[in-house]
Amino acid sequence: MSPTEKVLDKLKKIQAMADGAKAIGNEAEAQAFAEAFQRMLTQHKLSLSDVEFHNLDKDEPVAEWPIDYRKYPEFDTKRSAVQWESILAQIIADAQHCQIIRYTGTNRLILVGRQSDAEVAEYTIMTLLRAANTISRREYGAFYRKCMAEDGHPRKARGYRDAFLLGFINGLKERYDKARNGDGSSMALVRIAREKKAVADFMAAKKEAGDLKSLQSRKQWEMNIHGSRRGREVAAEVDIDGKAVKSGKAQERLV
Repeated sequence: MSPTEKVLDKLKKIQAMADGAKAIGNEAEAQAFAEAFQRMLTQHKLSLSDVEFHNLDKDEPVAEWPIDYRKYPEFDTKRSAVQWESILAQIIADAQHCQIIRYTGTNRLILVGRQSDAEVAEYTIMTLLRAANTISRREYGAFYRKCMAEDGHPRKARGYRDAFLLGFINGLKERYDKARNGDGSSMALVRIAREKKAVADFMAAKKEAGDLKSLQSRKQWEMNIHGSRRGREVAAEVDIDGKAVKSGKAQERLV
């Protein structure tokens, strides 16, 4: 344990004693502990956020959390990775301070992060995978029928579903990026940087992460502007908060 970690451990104990004293109504003792806590912060050039992050590392360490596919019987398990599923999952996981590892020979995933973050990521990933799969097929069918009715030929529908998925994924990524960097506060940015480093360190130690390819490198995904535009429109409307996990209430399905 480093000298800084020893100080942070001591600060955690002082903080607990201050909270305990306050809980039983001993305000004088609580104040004394609070003053000692502040003196140690100043002496060692630490901040409250340093203590909070240290406590989080102790109480909820980064670990692997395999997605429990038994809860999602509608998920179509395959014997190989599905590119758009992997990329969509990674975007959502990243927004929740997690990373993903792919099982070999399947499209099943493991989340890497803190348990509370992984729970939100899992729920959101599985909900949006289902939504993207269902909506993209429905939208393709509607556009195909429109092309047949207007042109008597489905040529304009070629590549529509792939382009829809690309637009949907890019639209979601833009929303997550905007939400994550919304207030631009230094505290929020420090938290994000620390969480990313904690997960990255875990991933580096395991050396098991899959290497995802870029969707943008597949030109056939970019051919159909109608599908791409519609995918972005749908991405702007879906719920990306994952609040159902935090509240413990079942959220209505997107589709």
